[in-house]
Amino acid sequence: MKKLTSLLPLILLALTAACASGGGVRTTETAEQTIARRAVERWGLLVEKNTEAAWEYLSPGYRGAHDRENYLTQMSNRPVTWTKAEYKTMECDEAQTSCFVRLMVTFRVRSSLGMVGEVEAQQEIGERWINLEGTWYVLPTD
Repeated sequence: MKKLTSLLPLILLALTAACASGGGVRTTETAEQTIARRAVERWGLLVEKNTEAAWEYLSPGYRGAHDRENYLTQMSNRPVTWTKAEYKTMECDEAQTSCFVRLMVTFRVRSSLGMVGEVEAQQEIGERWINLEGTWYVLPTD
C-alpha cells in the first residue's frame, strides 16, 4: 500500500497530461468529415435558436463586415422555425480550401392561408465552407 501511495502523484500527473492532450487519442477526421460535422453543428444551433453560438461558425471576414447584434436579431426574427438539418453531399476544390455543402433542412412556417396554420416542409440548401488557418467556416452569400 505504501508503494501505491508514493506512486499516486505520478499516476495523477500522467492522467492530467492524458486529459490535457485529449486523452491521448488522435483524431483521424478527414476534412470532409470535419466540414460535414461543423455544418450540421451550426444548423443544430440554429434549430436550438442559439444564434450567438452559430455566429462563431461564420467566416471571420463575414463577421468583420456585418454587425453581430443585427445578425442575431435578424436570425431570431425569421418567420421560419428550423427543426432539423441533415448532411447530404459535398464538393471540394482540389486544394481542399473551399467546399460546397448540401444539406436537407426541415422547417415549419405559418401558411398565409389562415385555416391551414403551420406547414412543415423540407428544402435542400447549399453552403460554401472555407478553410482559414485550419478551421472551416461557412461563407454566407448575402
